[in-house]
Amino acid sequence: MVIILKAQIDLEYPKVRVEKKNIALAKKILTNFAGAISEDTSVHTYIFQALLFHEWPDIAKTLKKIAIVEMHHLELLGEVITQLGVAPMFLSVEKNGALKWFSGQFVSYDKTLKEAILNDLWMEEQAIQNYEKLISETNDETIIYLIKRIILDERLHCKIFQQILKDLEDI
Repeated sequence: MVIILKAQIDLEYPKVRVEKKNIALAKKILTNFAGAISEDTSVHTYIFQALLFHEWPDIAKTLKKIAIVEMHHLELLGEVITQLGVAPMFLSVEKNGALKWFSGQFVSYDKTLKEAILNDLWMEEQAIQNYEKLISETNDETIIYLIKRIILDERLHCKIFQQILKDLEDI
């Protein structure tokens, strides 16, 4: 099993300074903050998996490292949401405007390691797509740069999960 030393790339995150308040954009970012596919869901999922799959200590340690990076992303997005003029509540805003509170039902409770890692990979890929959509919906360069920086970590997480899946095939 490959031991992962880092779960984030070597590039500083930009300082969070939005250009102006934008409630509509803040509401869109809430989905990445605490929606079904979000930083908050990732944190809960990876911690659950690290506890469940403790018999794979290298994988459990890697999942914890990734969860810590996702927590940092959560904090950064919370700062952006706040600066845009909205409280960083653990909810998402649906297309019809309805509020959907964060739920433990969003967490992936897969029972086998392979299923869990396959789902983790899918979740990271979906997060990247969601972030790319978010980039297309704003012209705030600070937010765009931050989201692009977060995407770099998410792509690294995809590579880590792909490596874990490859390692599992060899066992």
